[in-house]
Amino acid sequence: MGRSRVVLLTASATIVVVLLAGGLGLRVGAAETSYGKVILFSEVLSLVLDNYVDPVAADELITGAYESMLSGLDAHGAYLTPDEVAQWKATPDIASAGPGLAVLKAYGALQVVSVEEGSTADTAGIEAGDQIRTIDGVSLRDLSLEQGLKLLNGPEGTMVTLGLLHPRGDVLRESIDVERRSPSAPAHEIEMVKGVAVLTVRDLARLEEDGLRSDLDGVRGKGASALLVDLRNLVEPDNRFGAALVALLRDRTPLQLKDRDGKVIESLQRDGAGRELWTGSLGLLTNGATAGAAEAAVALLRDQGVRVYGEETFGLGAEPKLFELPDGSGLLVSAHIWETDAGTRWNGEGLSPDEEITVEGRAFDAAFEEQRSRAVDQFVTDTADASKVRQEAA
Repeated sequence: MGRSRVVLLTASATIVVVLLAGGLGLRVGAAETSYGKVILFSEVLSLVLDNYVDPVAADELITGAYESMLSGLDAHGAYLTPDEVAQWKATPDIASAGPGLAVLKAYGALQVVSVEEGSTADTAGIEAGDQIRTIDGVSLRDLSLEQGLKLLNGPEGTMVTLGLLHPRGDVLRESIDVERRSPSAPAHEIEMVKGVAVLTVRDLARLEEDGLRSDLDGVRGKGASALLVDLRNLVEPDNRFGAALVALLRDRTPLQLKDRDGKVIESLQRDGAGRELWTGSLGLLTNGATAGAAEAAVALLRDQGVRVYGEETFGLGAEPKLFELPDGSGLLVSAHIWETDAGTRWNGEGLSPDEEITVEGRAFDAAFEEQRSRAVDQFVTDTADASKVRQEAA
């Protein structure tokens, strides 16, 4: 048989294994439908091999198909080569030291959504909206968010080389060396805006109860009875930290991690009864870069009647699981998903606000402040209306 037919049969067998292997849980419709898709894939592969202007290796095409299939699911999905599998297993956690960037996976890159003030990234001139295309020469195009974060962060004091694209004005590409450092900026900030206490959360993993309690007591002493929690541009892949935040603000935070069949893998039943830090009116402010743990907090609080202002969130509400293949490669698949006890999920779809507040411009310019100002105004109106309803009912 010719080269194309050999490749065709090999590719078909491989795709059949990937699509239909019950051990991986990747069932794609009825067997007849799946078989038809395999035949179609084989024809596409054969046509490309026989007609593309330059010779191309079949294994490269098939690997590309794997990568596209996995990366197209969500930010967690990826196909890993044997070397990447070894690297993933050797680095089980994401280090806290880094250049001071909050990022999300978008457009085949890590999109910078915020920069820590005073960080090495800030000093180097990196801004929100920039795209990290490579890290230490490794392309991020087909890597998952978690893989990208493991490359971005690392031991304190080490250097990392970022290949950047600046989409401001004339598109500029450059390579920058920055040092990894532990975060130093405050995890939160509270200020009074039009009589409302606005809590801006910057780092859920470092949020401390004592410091937050002290600051909330301070604004309460200034007469604040309404608290708007600003969760915009807040990215934390570990959704557990969202439950921890809610436990400080409300009395209970049931959150569950489930598999595709509904089996509970992990259950968080944090009880904050008697120690919640805020008992007054509460609202939330979100945008498209509210992701992961911040979304968990939004889902839990909205289930308890807290109103949400701003824009639809990102949709980072699952956890990846590594499935190793016989040749040493592997698949990262979102096999487990977070859910509140009311059945609220956010992975892929995100969470819509109760009151949509959008502004013209990018999230890192003056429009960012305008959005907050409008959210405060609407929150004040809603709080007054709710108070009037309660008084009339009494």
